[in-house]
Amino acid sequence: MSTQTFEAEGEAQPKRGPLLWTVLIVGALIVVATIASRLATDYLWFRSIDFQNVFTTQLAARAGLIVGFGLVMFLIVYFSQVIAYRLRPKVRRANLDSEFLVQLRDALDSKSRVLMAIPALALGVLGGLAASSATGVFLAWLHATPFGWKDPYFNIDAGYYVFTQPWLQFVVGFLLFAFIAGGVAALAVHFMTGAMNSSAMRSRGNTPASLGAQRQISVMLGIILLLVGANALLDRFALTVTPNPLFTGIGYTDFDVRMPVTIIIAAICVICAIACFVNAWKVRWAVPGASIALLIVSSLILGLLYPWLVQNFEVTPNWQDKERPYITNNIKATRYAYGI
Repeated sequence: MSTQTFEAEGEAQPKRGPLLWTVLIVGALIVVATIASRLATDYLWFRSIDFQNVFTTQLAARAGLIVGFGLVMFLIVYFSQVIAYRLRPKVRRANLDSEFLVQLRDALDSKSRVLMAIPALALGVLGGLAASSATGVFLAWLHATPFGWKDPYFNIDAGYYVFTQPWLQFVVGFLLFAFIAGGVAALAVHFMTGAMNSSAMRSRGNTPASLGAQRQISVMLGIILLLVGANALLDRFALTVTPNPLFTGIGYTDFDVRMPVTIIIAAICVICAIACFVNAWKVRWAVPGASIALLIVSSLILGLLYPWLVQNFEVTPNWQDKERPYITNNIKATRYAYGI
């Protein structure tokens, strides 16, 4: 009787494998067919007006950005995890973690490459799709043309702000996100392998984080801070095309406050990055921690509060006198652009 019961239970279990694969394949075919039909329609329209080269150029650029930036994102996240896994402690500290972390660690030990490749692949796909949205920016940078007029503040051809500046900001922003994602992924692996744990983060007991884990996090944090500093410098040039209450471009507060502040913040970022790199050699978190705290406070005070005070209490009451030379420069640039 028990044998019949087991046979009945075995017959009652549905075979979901073929059905699942069928659904996935059909869904993939529908997606591919939808994309192919849209591409074919767009190509036929461009060919009808004899501009098929425009379509193929955009398509090739978009595909290249998806593959290139997606690969960069994948490699940064994946190898950040690989390095973190290789730096795992030789002796497992399972008794210091929750049961959930122990299970994750067991799964990571048995299928490390797969588990590390999944988040890297997912972020790589998202990164490639995000890069595809910058196709126009990339093509503009690739085919940049000088305007023949230099701005009065940086003495740079105006074409830089239209073609080069947006692309540089995108690249730096993408790399910044990629290294942040890689750092978070590496930190997660360190927690799963026991190199870092909640007790060590609270400096409680004799369970300090391993030196290898701290050094990797220090190096990645230093790279992130360098990218933050580079982004601050790019923001300085971006002020020339940033709208303000009166016009688009540099005003009194931008020239006298924000431009110097961006240099200060970038310099602090470099100092913080150096402190992190030194910390990777001689692990002492007091100095990089204090420098990063200084960066945060400086960004809030110098980057937000100080410009707001100057704009509202010095510029706004006397905006005609304060903004006159900047309005004049803006008018000159507008007249040059329209040839009047």
